[in-house]
This record gives sequence, structure tokens and C-alpha cells, in this order.
Amino acid sequence: MRVPSVALLRVTMIAVTVVLAPLTAPSIAEASDCDAVENNLVSNCGFETGNELDGDGWTVELAGGFGGVVTTEPDSANSGIGFIFVGVEEPSEDYQLAITQAVTLEPGATYEISVEVATLDPEGQFNASEFLLVLGLVDSLQFLTEIKQTDGGYTQFSWEFVADSVAPVLAIALGATASPYVLLDDVVVVKKPPPTPVPFMPMYLLLALSGLLGLFGFSRIRASK
Repeated sequence: MRVPSVALLRVTMIAVTVVLAPLTAPSIAEASDCDAVENNLVSNCGFETGNELDGDGWTVELAGGFGGVVTTEPDSANSGIGFIFVGVEEPSEDYQLAITQAVTLEPGATYEISVEVATLDPEGQFNASEFLLVLGLVDSLQFLTEIKQTDGGYTQFSWEFVADSVAPVLAIALGATASPYVLLDDVVVVKKPPPTPVPFMPMYLLLALSGLLGLFGFSRIRASK
């Protein structure tokens, strides 16, 4: 799938603000797939609102390269019309874009975070490429840091963690290692249900006793011969 307009997202850094040329139109909120996920704890999970580096509900840090929130490119989004991206002139093993958001969790409970990521080649086409992905909680320094690879379009990546505080700061960082553009969309954080305990069934005991009795009887018969 060709996305020529994203390839033209060349931005100029003015102080700490990144200005994206296609973002002159006002942002209109749209629904993302992540908005339909029951009990998703992330606000503005699909980056449907925001301009330039300001994603509503998110704190965005651009550590290198260029990037920001795009809300006018539905062909480049996983769902809705919004996403956030980072681009680099040269491959790097360090992260270039980091986004954070405070979430309310239950200490001791297990949660899963999932994100949709795509990479683009210099021509603006989705491609299979490696990138750096960091998922975790800033407060407790719980992080998954790995080199991942997309499969030629948006690919979902997920990670489970156990919450150790009530209101930690969720962080996601991206780095381009083999492709100049990395796109992120549809962030979901949901509580995982506790494992269902296996009920103790009297039938299990009955079968076990039957087996033991059968073995005992067989041994008695052999001993009597």
C-alpha cells in the first residue's frame, strides 16, 4: 500500500517545536479501534486529537530526528485518522521519540499493553523493517526494550507487566534502526483477568482411588501366585 503523503512529512525544528506541514487543517476527533476495546485505560489511544507534537493526553519528547502527531492521514493510520510518527535521517539504535501518559492501575494486578506499529521506506510505502521498541512504567523502571520487526504493515506488539503502584506513568519509545519512518497507533492497556482456579472435583479423587485400588488388587493377585 503506497502512502506518498507521509514521505513528504519533512519537518523543520524551530526551538523545541516540530512543525508538520500537512497539519494546517483543524483536528477532528475520530474513533479508533482502540476506543472500542472494553476497559482500555489509555486516553486518546489512537492519537485522534492533537497537533504537531501535542497529542492530547500524552506528553511527547522528541530526542532526535523529527516527528509528531498526525491527524489528517487516514491512509497511514492503523484506524481512525490519527497516529504518531518518528523519522530519522540515519539509522540509530537509540530512541528518537518517547511518549508518556499517567494511568490508574491496581497494584499487584497484571496488565497487558499492546501497540500497533508500522514502518515506511523512503518512498512512503509500508515495509518490513526493524525498529527499537520500549514499553514500560517510568516510576518503577519496568521496561521491555527490544528490537522488533514489522511485517509490511501495521503489526501489533504486546507486553504483560504487574503493577506496583496506583498511578504510574506509562512510557512508549520508538527508534528507527533500519527504516526512516516508524508509525505508532492504537495503544491499549487492559487489566488481565486472574487465572481461573481449577475446581476440586470429587470425580478426580474417585478416579485416583479407583486406580490405586486396582493397582493394589493386581499386586495382591501376583503375590498370591
